Amino acid sequence: MSTARQKRLLFMTAFPVVAALLGCGGGPTRPDDLPPLTACTLTVAYQGTPLADATVTLTPEAGKWVGVGQTDANGKVTVRTNGQFDGVPAGTYAVTVKKLEKAEARPDPASAEEDAANAQSAESTKGPKLLVPEKYTSPSTSGLSVSVSATPVDETLELVD
Repeated sequence: MSTARQKRLLFMTAFPVVAALLGCGGGPTRPDDLPPLTACTLTVAYQGTPLADATVTLTPEAGKWVGVGQTDANGKVTVRTNGQFDGVPAGTYAVTVKKLEKAEARPDPASAEEDAANAQSAESTKGPKLLVPEKYTSPSTSGLSVSVSATPVDETLELVD
């Protein structure tokens, strides 16, 4: 048998074994203490308009498992425990919503002096602007909550000024 053929046969035999041992990258391993999860879909609107690209966080009143997700163009979010596992454990959650203005890309400076001036300007030290009322960014002030049982949740949350 030729050397090239031996290498090909070895590869064809060894590859499936190595792949099986390493796994298929099926995602994060579910923690042993993670309770059963219930599907939780929320729709977020602000001033009557769906709120796209907002981060929604569910903080439990009791327990350690936080739910999180990002709204789509229709303001809809599928909440995932720790951002990894679909759904959340049963319980009552305070809901926070945060949306920041997207930073505009700055043109490349024409010189080192312009780059230094940009770095020192007050505008460069400002953070992104919050696009929802600040009260919605904290579990203690948002006034939003969701109760989750064994029945899937599909609710709409309306943010007001």
